[in-house]
Amino acid sequence: MYTLVSAAVLAADVVRHPHTVRVADVLDRVLALTHKEAAGLLRPAADDVRVRVLRGDDGPRAVAALHAVAESEPEDGRSTRLLATLEGALIGSLSDVHALLQRESRLRELPPEAQQVALDAVTGAWVGASAAVGDLRALSAPFEEALDPVPPALPERPWTSEVRALLEEVPQRTARQWSASVARHRAGRSLRWSDSLHVACRAAWEADRLQDVARAQLAAARALALSHTGVPPYSAALVLTGAVQAVCTADLVAPSVLDGLRAAWEAGAAPSIG
Repeated sequence: MYTLVSAAVLAADVVRHPHTVRVADVLDRVLALTHKEAAGLLRPAADDVRVRVLRGDDGPRAVAALHAVAESEPEDGRSTRLLATLEGALIGSLSDVHALLQRESRLRELPPEAQQVALDAVTGAWVGASAAVGDLRALSAPFEEALDPVPPALPERPWTSEVRALLEEVPQRTARQWSASVARHRAGRSLRWSDSLHVACRAAWEADRLQDVARAQLAAARALALSHTGVPPYSAALVLTGAVQAVCTADLVAPSVLDGLRAAWEAGAAPSIG
């Protein structure tokens, strides 16, 4: 369900998660994990703790939620309700996140014990308050005690300064600016955005920069969660993740692709909007 190739999709889902900042931080930290740091992650929590915490996962996903709406909602109001449900429900699950990390991140190269410690930290962040506090602490302790859980700064790449500038603008924008961006995205340009995102995601994969782009997208999710946009989180995420993907692949794709990804963001930056 999740893949680093489509890191923007993962970030948009993280924005809708009830524990966005925590999940983004832990995922980012795991993606940045080094072999040297992993040497200290060799004592996972007990199996019974993990089992109890995992019982707290995992709320209804988009497919199940949409099915429920389709069965219960009158036909004349169904489309509006379906859209609202789709914008609020997560596409993937904790097991999808685990599979992604084990399949596509550096985690697969680490000793099994280190992999388990990292996955447990992700589990604790994802499940959050639905599990007992003591169990959550026990599950995350091996990760947090062995290293600084705060994600390191984004790696210095040719596009990093522009990504930072983009993210610094997020909390400075007004609700009116965000509304203008979302309106632009929805006004017949969403299909172009999807096509452009596909091209830019493939370009990042072919250039072997998936880890860097994924970390930039998680930083975007964190920036949105800490800001008041005045629009639905998922809608803001589509605008911002498209712009971030454009910055990270600007040297790899055609100008028309960049325009497709940045158009909604730039609509909110127009002087007349502020």
